[in-house]
Amino acid sequence: MKPALIFIHKWLGISLALLFLMWFFSGVVLYYVPFPNLTQAERRAGLQPLAPATGCCLMAEEAAGRAGVAFTEARLGMAGEGTPVWRLLVDTGDKSPPRWQSLDARAGARMAPLTSVQAMRVAETFSGRRALGAEGLERDQWTVPQGLDPYRPLLKVSLEGGDGLELYVSSTAAEVVRDTRRAERFWNWIGAVPHWIYPTVLRQFPQAWNQVVVWLSIPGVLLAATGLVLGIWQLFLNRLRWIPYRKFWMRWHHIAGLVAAVFTFTWIFSGLMSMNPYGVFSSLGLSAAERDRWLGADQGAAVAPQLALAAVAARETGAQPLELERIRIDGQVWYRIQGTQQRWWVRADDGGAVRAVESVLPDGSVSGALRRLRGVDRPPSSVTRIDRYDDVYYAKNPASAEALDARPLPVWRAHWPDGTDLYADVASGKVLLRVDPSGRWQRLLYQGLHSLDFEPLRERPWLRDALVPAATASCPTKNSSWPLRSMVARDATGPRRLSAWSWPSTTMKPSAPGWPPSARARGTGNCRRRNAAIARKRSGCCMYDAERLAAVGQRERGRFRQVPVPAELVEELGDELARHGFERQVGAVSNQGIHVMARFDTQLERPVGWSASGLYQAIKAFFALATASADCVDAAVEKDQHPLVAPHVWLTRTAGHCRAGQGRAGQGREGREGQGRAGKEGQGREGKGRRPGVL
Repeated sequence: MKPALIFIHKWLGISLALLFLMWFFSGVVLYYVPFPNLTQAERRAGLQPLAPATGCCLMAEEAAGRAGVAFTEARLGMAGEGTPVWRLLVDTGDKSPPRWQSLDARAGARMAPLTSVQAMRVAETFSGRRALGAEGLERDQWTVPQGLDPYRPLLKVSLEGGDGLELYVSSTAAEVVRDTRRAERFWNWIGAVPHWIYPTVLRQFPQAWNQVVVWLSIPGVLLAATGLVLGIWQLFLNRLRWIPYRKFWMRWHHIAGLVAAVFTFTWIFSGLMSMNPYGVFSSLGLSAAERDRWLGADQGAAVAPQLALAAVAARETGAQPLELERIRIDGQVWYRIQGTQQRWWVRADDGGAVRAVESVLPDGSVSGALRRLRGVDRPPSSVTRIDRYDDVYYAKNPASAEALDARPLPVWRAHWPDGTDLYADVASGKVLLRVDPSGRWQRLLYQGLHSLDFEPLRERPWLRDALVPAATASCPTKNSSWPLRSMVARDATGPRRLSAWSWPSTTMKPSAPGWPPSARARGTGNCRRRNAAIARKRSGCCMYDAERLAAVGQRERGRFRQVPVPAELVEELGDELARHGFERQVGAVSNQGIHVMARFDTQLERPVGWSASGLYQAIKAFFALATASADCVDAAVEKDQHPLVAPHVWLTRTAGHCRAGQGRAGQGREGREGQGRAGKEGQGREGKGRRPGVL
């Protein structure tokens, strides 16, 4: 189980390290610089005052009838210099989304798509700056979201000024729909675009983009989860130390990983949940049936727009209407007239005369529509007016102007016994949010974990602003420390060395009864046949087993050779363990999980990594010493238990000396203890004073 987790975590970490770095650093940028968007406050600031001439204008139904179109939404405003237009959301009748279309409010004729010159004029009126040029486009990096599909095609207009302002004008709706500035575009190239995997060439295909992000996030979740499991697992391997590693990079990776693991896992998992993979969460909007019940039957307007505007002017001295929007709710037709800071409501289907001007929709209209929203047979258990945010309906920054438009207060909340809540705005006449039990899970697993949108942090924005970047910055530090550390480190002053922690995990376990001197060391099974030329970057490995401490070589074909281990080597191992702060008894429970593939030196405080050639010579010396001290009867096993073949040529020779007779143990080239090139203890190629510490 553990080797599999290590393998998965290691190779996923190497593969996804740069992706994780990009996600976390771009997330910090995105937190401070959001994706370009034209806010409602900016849009209102650029609108012309709605002052149609006498005798204007047609009602939306009349204009649509003359143009031969059907619409679902309608807005009356100004386009260009003194031209009143109805902007209708027209159903095209095919699979494409509805499109905004401009109609002349005086004659009801369709307006031709804007030319570049006309778009420049609209942009100049909106911004108060001189236009430098315009170009037509379907979409680019800043207009690729589907929310702008009803406004396409677009024209991008560049304006004078040091901030590099560019406005995007809808050619069919004849209005500005997006603005960007040079600094905003720069920061989004290193923020939102890489964080959301948002290049235009991919994002213009929503389904393909969704699948790419989901399938990049899934292995990221697996990487973070395996790291979290391994990090906690390693804490319980040694009773004397919480952190079992001695190498700086390994200790740093373990400590930083434990600190940042929660943030790393929750952010990558909540990022996956933001994509609603495979529809695990329900929609936060109304269903088609619920939307039809909310709107009700269309009775048609009976009040001309100029009468409603006149009523507002008579009530509010100095009122400056900017736009008139036709709203339908529960079968009633209303005109919502938007001013710079105020809104007025006029009933448009009440006998052709203006009876009253309201600042908000009547409570009875909104609450009555909510009670019938899910059918007369499924009434809500409660319908209440709320003046405070709750755990589902909230604004990240309640004091901002954007929050007043996206999450206004007060609102009406209807609750059903199945856990469904709906929130309706009395200022806009729209259902802003629909939440069922699935949506509450999405609220927790996405907004909560990804943006830390929890109430204690929302009430303390300074703490949230400090916590999000700090926690985000800690994650890439942890994630990059292991993959960027090469498994083979190069010593600046010596030959190539193998890091002690870069070898396969070596574990000490309790011994079986009768352990030493008849104990045996057994190979891991991960060892493969290595070429004797270590210069070609090949080496062997071995580790200890709980039941039989026996050094075993294994060939690729799975055949074994066993070699006894002398008791003095086991005692020497106990001395080394004690010198490094471990229990002297090799088979102690607290010694489980100790990595022993290292070079011990009495002059050093901790083990040093092996050089490739030194490790090769030390293993040869180890087997030579083991064979010289062995009982040949013990070494000769049953014929069906060994194939007389060892994984290395030198191991075959060493074992052969034992089979030929113990008297030759000190005579052979590799078996001569004290005189052989590899077996000369203290004077081998590894250097005077160093003893092989391979356990």
